Amino acid sequence: MKTLQLLFCLIPVLATIEAAKILLFPIANRSNSRLALMKKIGKMIEERGHHVSVLVNDHLASHFDGLHQIVFPTSPYAKTRAEMTKLLLNEDRSFFQLFMKEQLDNCKNLLAANDTFAKLKWEQFDVVIVDLMDACSRILVDYLDTPSIVYSFAGFSDNSDVFAPIPVAYVPSVFGKYTDDMSFFERLKNAFMHFMINQIAQPNFFKPFEELKKKLNINTSLSMVDSFKRASLVACNAHFALDYPRPLMPHVQTFGGMFNEPARRLDSDLGSFIDDATDGLVVVSFGSLVDTVDASVVGKIASALGRLPYKVIWKYSGELSMSSDIPDNVRVMTWIPQNDLLGHKNVKVFVTHAGISSTFESVYHGVPVVSIPLFCDQHHNANKLVDKLNMGIKLNSKTFTSEELYNTIIQVINNPIYFNNARLGKERLSDHVASPKAEFLHRVDSLARSGNVKYLRSKSSDYMSNIRYFLIDILAFVCCALLLLSILCFLSLKWLLSAFITKLSFHLKNSPDTNTEDIN
Repeated sequence: MKTLQLLFCLIPVLATIEAAKILLFPIANRSNSRLALMKKIGKMIEERGHHVSVLVNDHLASHFDGLHQIVFPTSPYAKTRAEMTKLLLNEDRSFFQLFMKEQLDNCKNLLAANDTFAKLKWEQFDVVIVDLMDACSRILVDYLDTPSIVYSFAGFSDNSDVFAPIPVAYVPSVFGKYTDDMSFFERLKNAFMHFMINQIAQPNFFKPFEELKKKLNINTSLSMVDSFKRASLVACNAHFALDYPRPLMPHVQTFGGMFNEPARRLDSDLGSFIDDATDGLVVVSFGSLVDTVDASVVGKIASALGRLPYKVIWKYSGELSMSSDIPDNVRVMTWIPQNDLLGHKNVKVFVTHAGISSTFESVYHGVPVVSIPLFCDQHHNANKLVDKLNMGIKLNSKTFTSEELYNTIIQVINNPIYFNNARLGKERLSDHVASPKAEFLHRVDSLARSGNVKYLRSKSSDYMSNIRYFLIDILAFVCCALLLLSILCFLSLKWLLSAFITKLSFHLKNSPDTNTEDIN
């Protein structure tokens, strides 16, 4: 009887959630963490009762097993993932050229696959979710003209067309190494970097895609730079518990932490290894992108870890020159259940590259860090952990020594301020009425149901010129008015002074004293 009553109560709730058709378009480049999180989004939405399809090329289709796929063929990648990573670590400019080429080839193949591309309109998807970093997603959002969500995996970016306003005086560039408290020269560099990205780098990056649209006669109404202004919502993997404060427009919403999950107990041999680490455990991982590092760096890390009076789990899939390179207290693994490890009570510190997922997991579990950022947004993430939250120490990946790494790990473990601040960050991250995951799914439901949320966007700011946005016309008017007023004041003073001198001269000439002197 009680079961029947419960079912009757749930009928009105279930009736309000109608199954919608959702399309996901992940990034074309081989970024494992981005693809993994896009798959998680698909699974979340599918569990909500919606129908999810993933538009993906044949090289990346295996990343989305278990979800319905719309697959299109694409060209083989010019470089392996390891080769691309090496170029990125060495700050080789060719990386960005190859990165763009991969996206452009992927886009060419998608747009040239007439049946696949045309089918997307016939399917009449209710909501499209795309990755901010994939340039072709801009064409897709504009072409389909369907309620859409632009997902920013790495949090806030420097794209002023997506995240405006960006007050560069106190909002540091994601690709810089600054905090929100910048000196004069840091603010100068920050402003210059922001200008270069938005006015030079981004338009040049989009040029081949604009040409591709014209060549294939893709009927889109907006330019590549403006196309995301058609998006209904920008879902940002950010949270102000660790991100620097900044202003946001209503359609830009933060859902940072929506992938966080409680740690599961590990019952395997690994679980026994961790449980036995009663003196403490150190977890070392440089993410899914960096499979190998230089032998000299491996030697420095191994030497430092071997001296620690703690057990260590080190995620590393490269080759070690000798088995003796692995200290007795260190277990090297090609893959680790990182979230479950960080949630274990015996973990003392996390040595990390400060990737976005690792950053959130360390704060979610309240684990102090030794951060060794390698490239791109990792320096920015490390600053948030070290500068804003003060839950660890940052080292320079190019110059750190084995002794420095050892001393830093010991310092972070022994100084309670880092542990206390990590726990405080954990409290702030979990302090919300509804979880970020529930908020995100509610937004997807709302968008699928209502068809759009244009009321969240400011039409005026979306299409405002730089002259109006930076009040250059107002400043010009005020300057002209002040100049005119200054000229009038000057002319008035000149006239008054001239009149005063004329009157004074006349008075002196006609005064009695002057006449008497003339008679004598």
